[in-house]
Amino acid sequence: MQRLRLFALFHVNLAFSSIPEEHRPVVLERCYWPLLRMVRRLALPVGLELTGMTLRWIHGLDPAWVDELRALEAQGLVEVIGSGRAQLIGPLVPWRVNAANLRWGLHDYRELLGLTPKTLLVNEQAYSRGCVDNALEAGFENVVIEWENAWRANPAWDRRWAYAPQFLRSSSGASARLLWNQSIAFQKVQRFVHGELELEDLLAFVDAQRGPEPRAFCIYGNDAEVFDYRPGRFQTESVIEHREWERLESLFAALKSRADIDFELPRAIARSEFPALGDRRLEPQSAAEPVPTKKQGKYNVTRWAVTGRDDLGINTACQRIHDALVDVPLDDPRWAELCELWSSDFRTHITDDRWRAFRDRLASASAASTAAAPAPFESAHAAATSPAPALRVERGRRFLAIEGARQRVVLDMRKGLCIEDLVFPERSKQSLLGTIPHGFFEDVRWSADWFSGHLVFEAPGKPKVTDLERVDPVVTETDHAVVVRATVPTALGPITKTVTVDRAEERLDLAFELAWPELPVGSLRLGHVLLKPGAWNERALRYRTHLGGAALETFACGSDDFDHGAPVSFLVSASTAVGMTEGVIELGDDALLLRVTVDRSVSAAVGSVAHHLIGRDRFFQCCASLREMDETTRKAETKREEPLRFRMRIEPIGA
Repeated sequence: MQRLRLFALFHVNLAFSSIPEEHRPVVLERCYWPLLRMVRRLALPVGLELTGMTLRWIHGLDPAWVDELRALEAQGLVEVIGSGRAQLIGPLVPWRVNAANLRWGLHDYRELLGLTPKTLLVNEQAYSRGCVDNALEAGFENVVIEWENAWRANPAWDRRWAYAPQFLRSSSGASARLLWNQSIAFQKVQRFVHGELELEDLLAFVDAQRGPEPRAFCIYGNDAEVFDYRPGRFQTESVIEHREWERLESLFAALKSRADIDFELPRAIARSEFPALGDRRLEPQSAAEPVPTKKQGKYNVTRWAVTGRDDLGINTACQRIHDALVDVPLDDPRWAELCELWSSDFRTHITDDRWRAFRDRLASASAASTAAAPAPFESAHAAATSPAPALRVERGRRFLAIEGARQRVVLDMRKGLCIEDLVFPERSKQSLLGTIPHGFFEDVRWSADWFSGHLVFEAPGKPKVTDLERVDPVVTETDHAVVVRATVPTALGPITKTVTVDRAEERLDLAFELAWPELPVGSLRLGHVLLKPGAWNERALRYRTHLGGAALETFACGSDDFDHGAPVSFLVSASTAVGMTEGVIELGDDALLLRVTVDRSVSAAVGSVAHHLIGRDRFFQCCASLREMDETTRKAETKREEPLRFRMRIEPIGA
């Protein structure tokens, strides 16, 4: 067996959601100083990742710690790993925010440490190709992401590739060096330190990572605050029974004493060659797993998007601030403030005091911003001089049909104006999306009716709430569109749906207004777009969207059977999501796509895609999610003063 090259990464984060502000000096003394002292005593090379915000806070609390970090870095014992000004979830925020976050983080490292990191740890290990684009643009060379979930998304990979640096390709074709974090390893280390695993068992685990070829392995890649500190977040938190940093130091001392193990900095591993295993250009994502994250399935990206106390509300407020800054240079301090407001740590287990202070801060920033960017649904009709084409409206007992030269829309008045058929004659004579009737699929598990353009809310132990009820819509004709509006009463309050059919353009707009006094804990999905089987090249089905980068990322469905909205457990209502960070998701085949545009300034929804192989047919659908459920979800503390609104547009485009 060959020698094993180990490296370790410690994540330092004073903004951690459940750390009260008054505990920050305690965390510094109990967690951060012991880390640096261990490094110096053992001459142990480690990576240390922290945001610019945390670095500034530590400098304000104890400049000596920053001095010691700088000294250890100069001696080659610490590699400072980059993050950004704040810990935000890259695949959930617009590319300008990601670019600003990295720019301001680099500013902090240069100002307080006099260095420029070349290795980037992806926040919460939430990866997308957009992260690579942003990292390379900012000047980073190496990117650290988690192995286990990337491998789960790509089960055909050789398991041995986890033991060597690889390459990640950006949208432009450039490459970043990839270092693997290992969540199973860092969880085992935490279990050992907490007294749940014996040293002999952990050493045996490390020995099991050896092979006949040279290998590198990340023995630890997670939080520093989990040792000798407990925030009191859960009743199930383990009790501190011994000096945990001493126990961790004993582990590293035992490993470092081994003649067949070398400890190295992450950048040294990244620069090394592993001829038998490394240097492959890998795509960690898949259509089923567009945003691999870390650890178990409950840590998927819905956690920071549409759960928490009010993720949707605060993300929507942040989006509006973003829209007001699109023409402002990224070195303007208002971008730094927005990065901090979009931090993931305000979206999970935040303490009550910090939550109230955050809401005040967000309200102040929102009041100071005035959106200057045009809304995505603004019409160019005002400049038109020629008469708009005619639309014919036919109202039957059940269906309302609106037809013109460029589109034909059929709405089901017995099902809350859901879309029965949508045809764009210049693209295809067939209906591209709509309803799939009961019994279409021979598999009895799929024999129900399947709809488009509707809303579904599900809560544990409660009847499902939908807008699939009989309505008597009001039809209004304007110079530029036919507008159909109806209100559906529900147990939670009325839902008003508006369907707008443009006279001149190939497009359909949907708007929902939920006059619900509160949004209960549960799952709220709406605006479903279900492609009609037989109207598409089903072997070429795909979707594409932005995941924190400036370029669209494309995912071919192939033979993958998946549902982003499938629950992880009774407590976690969705498996993953797509951020739609520029407000767009497109789905279709290699010849034609349907572009779905969501107005994120109205509701910063995330997308959910499902693709199922049912006999010889395909079920391919996307929808928007405004609310999901996990252990961070909290019931609203106050009644809603304004209706919850959502707007989307559907239009065909060439692939």
